[in-house]
Amino acid sequence: MKNRIVHIILMVLLVSTAFAQSEIWIIDSLEQAAASQKGREKVETMLELSRAFYDVSFDDCISVGEAAIAESKELKDKLLEAEAHYKLGVRYMYHYDLDLSRSELQKALQMIPEDEFSEMQMMALNCLGQVELLMGNINDAVLVYQQTFSVSEALHDEMNCADVTNNMAYIYFQQGNSDKAFDEFMNARNWYERLNDTLSVAQCDNNLSSIYCNWQQYDKAKEILMRILPVFMQYDDRLSLASAYQNIGLVYANYEINYDSAMYYYEKSADYAQELGEFATLIDNKVEIASILLRQGENVEALLNEILDFSENVGYKSGILSSLAQLGIYYNKVKNYSKSLDLIEQCLKMEEESGINIYNNVLRSYLIMDYAQLGRLDEMKVELQKMSDEYDTAIGENDLFLNENRRLKINAEELSQQNKTISMINESQNRQMRAYRLAFFGLLAIVLSVSFALLLRHLRKKR
Repeated sequence: MKNRIVHIILMVLLVSTAFAQSEIWIIDSLEQAAASQKGREKVETMLELSRAFYDVSFDDCISVGEAAIAESKELKDKLLEAEAHYKLGVRYMYHYDLDLSRSELQKALQMIPEDEFSEMQMMALNCLGQVELLMGNINDAVLVYQQTFSVSEALHDEMNCADVTNNMAYIYFQQGNSDKAFDEFMNARNWYERLNDTLSVAQCDNNLSSIYCNWQQYDKAKEILMRILPVFMQYDDRLSLASAYQNIGLVYANYEINYDSAMYYYEKSADYAQELGEFATLIDNKVEIASILLRQGENVEALLNEILDFSENVGYKSGILSSLAQLGIYYNKVKNYSKSLDLIEQCLKMEEESGINIYNNVLRSYLIMDYAQLGRLDEMKVELQKMSDEYDTAIGENDLFLNENRRLKINAEELSQQNKTISMINESQNRQMRAYRLAFFGLLAIVLSVSFALLLRHLRKKR
């Protein structure tokens, strides 16, 4: 057994060494090619070299990418320069340098004529929308995705139209509008079905399972998740597996109240996210793990502060918000109501600025509890009145929808009755037409018979 382990370790080392040597060989080849090239060809080789450096040396990756921008600028080739900015923006995005990524992507888009729709413009907008989402700039993300959808339509790119619809659904979910998110996820799903994209359909189903969890329909969510896991395994889609495992963790934590199983799936999801360098999913899982530990009475202050620091370092706004919210809840549980109140108010301000409202109801519940415990009863009453007014508004809007549904139902019934009347009139007219036809053909038969008889008589007289 020991020898076998040694052999496995040696094989891994050999494969890793071979991979590194392969990357170095590619880099050497590209460097030699770029040294002998000029003009556009040289810039394109430099862009490939920048990509090759990404897994070997990020500093060199960026340095070569910036050199490609400078080279394309000297050529006065705006579209080539735009491509160089776009690709550098993508490198920064994958490295979670989100501010730098946004800056490069915006520079690329400024160089592309807005009315000359192109695939590069569409891809740059896609990446910019994703960056805005990760940064928690929900309103900016909406504007970017609306523009992306217009470009996708102009290019007749149905797949990207479906992708943008899916991303817009995610935004609605972040805004706390689960109903709208559900409708848009279903629209995206229908689009993927028409395009026969099995993997994307499964990814949409995974998103729908998140909404079912939010609606506390955990049995429905679990049914979907168990159905789509084999699809993700078949395609070896590890990012989707990480997301699905996280949702399964939510089911076990909140429905079956099986914390051991929930922790197993959260940690499994976190492992995939760590392997892929997908920090957003990794942070989300760490927050959920902290939430379970908090329910079990554990001290999670240090863990949540660690998650908060990590989220701030990578600029993941949703992670900052969720870890701050959990810290606020933690301080409420340990009866440090002043600290809890400070954090809850900070979270609510962040929600208002970013447009992320998914935690709003929970945060306001703890805000009221903190006010009560600190004896700030007037502020508590104001917050309760706000919630009451919002509830009344929601009831009023619901009544309007019900009245509109009743009106539409009455209209539908009237139209149905009109259709029946029209059908009866049409049937009556059809019967009349059939009668007229019978009468006409009967009369015609008589006329023909008489004419034939007269013709025979006339012929006999001639003989």
